[in-house]
Amino acid sequence: MKTLLFVVLLYLLVPGSGQLRWNGIPMSSRLEFATLVLFVLVLMQRTTRQYLRTKWESFSWRGVVVPIMLMFSFAKVLTFAWSPFGDGFDACYRSLYYPLENPYACEKSYEGPFLRQSDLGLANTSRIDRTVDFGVHQYDWSLPFMNEYPRLGSLWLERFPFSAKFGARVTKPRGDEYFLPILGNGELKVALGSQQLVNQDLVQAGIYEFPRLYLIRIPRGTSELVIDYTFRDDENAIPPDEAPVSRGPYATLKVGKPQRTEEILSYAKVQMRGWAFSQSLGTVPTAVAAFDTNGDEIARTMMSERPDVAAYFKKPSIVNSGFKFEVPASALLGDGLTLRANFAGNWVAIGSVTTGSHLVPDGPQTVVAVNSSVKAGFSAWL
Repeated sequence: MKTLLFVVLLYLLVPGSGQLRWNGIPMSSRLEFATLVLFVLVLMQRTTRQYLRTKWESFSWRGVVVPIMLMFSFAKVLTFAWSPFGDGFDACYRSLYYPLENPYACEKSYEGPFLRQSDLGLANTSRIDRTVDFGVHQYDWSLPFMNEYPRLGSLWLERFPFSAKFGARVTKPRGDEYFLPILGNGELKVALGSQQLVNQDLVQAGIYEFPRLYLIRIPRGTSELVIDYTFRDDENAIPPDEAPVSRGPYATLKVGKPQRTEEILSYAKVQMRGWAFSQSLGTVPTAVAAFDTNGDEIARTMMSERPDVAAYFKKPSIVNSGFKFEVPASALLGDGLTLRANFAGNWVAIGSVTTGSHLVPDGPQTVVAVNSSVKAGFSAWL
């Protein structure tokens, strides 16, 4: 009887594929926890143990039960090694400094040392991430290769350049149209079913410096989600002697749950960044503000440095021509917002931000006003 209880407990605890209902340690699901609690309660009841012992001793096939349970436990371990893709993200991490010679190999991780198969078509899997919710510090990622010595022994390596590939299954909830929100900075490529999203066509400085919210329409049924993510401050494969200039805050990537349009609009912000100056006077505004169609001020910001603009126009006096602020995405509903710059107490329109055809998922659209006396440029994103 003790042997039977041991093999049953062994089967419950050994790790298995995320596709199994009882996938073992760390016993993270409610069903697994309830099963384990029930198992312990049964062992604590003396009358229950005596009843089970009587039934077990009268069972004619008891000689084959223990070997079968051991075979099941062994098969469960194999599913963990060969088919981990389940409740979570199949994750493959690779260092961009001294990359692995095999382009299909993933960095090994202490969290998944036996993951020898990948549903992403790679040679192995680094680990299974329950969620993708990382940033902005390097330790938030728990990169499996960051302490490998001497391969990555450069003391200045505080911003590890890496690539990550995630795979999961996404099921559309019943009813309304749903979108998958993805927030991040860096180079991003997403495939959800037949849909593709690539942000490399944006200005590289922008996708690194400012995290953006990307929204992908979820097709009906269950679809495979594949995310390719890259973060680096340079293009080198060998660490230079000194740390390269940072392109922005460290890697951030967060994948949310399926959400409806109204849910997204309840928290989403529209980020706006640009510059403005008076061509006739050679001066910069004291502030830039966003106004709705009723003339009410929604948001205002003071000016900031934009040395790139001053260098481009070769006018040092307009170095403080920059502005950056945010407004609730819901503020764009209707006819959008008008941006105005304040020059010596006079508000001059420099452009507008509207919902475009679909604020969700396409993001806002911008129009720069044509003005002979004021020069401006700006962009907006979720």
